[in-house]
Amino acid sequence: MSAISTEKSCNGQAKLAMPKTSKYCKFHPSMSISTRITQAREAKGLNQSELARALKVRPQTVQQWESGKTAPRRKRLKEFEGILGKSAEWFEFGDKIPDGIGPISAQTWELAYKIEMLPPGTRKAIEDLINNIVKNKK
Repeated sequence: MSAISTEKSCNGQAKLAMPKTSKYCKFHPSMSISTRITQAREAKGLNQSELARALKVRPQTVQQWESGKTAPRRKRLKEFEGILGKSAEWFEFGDKIPDGIGPISAQTWELAYKIEMLPPGTRKAIEDLINNIVKNKK
């Protein structure tokens, strides 16, 4: 079973789905997924226990999402839509999905997820390596 959740886009390819990432969303570093969850919950006037009850999870799970220790999977973000009134995409990307983000294969997402879980120095080394490969390919 894959650690990454994906869904199909209209052309049948795996669509971009945000798995657990570092505290800050790479595409919108000014606001984290955890911050968006907290803002949406508070805007609905719910406390963490009430949101947990609505989602049928433990209050500690909501606390971990809001602290950035973990993040809900895409399937769970879809459940937020009916409760918190925000789309899964809003939780992932904020008000604007970045240009150039299109369907990404499940294998690519899996690799990105694994890289994201590495220590910062290792991630930077991999990023530099990929940038050098792409640069030399041109």
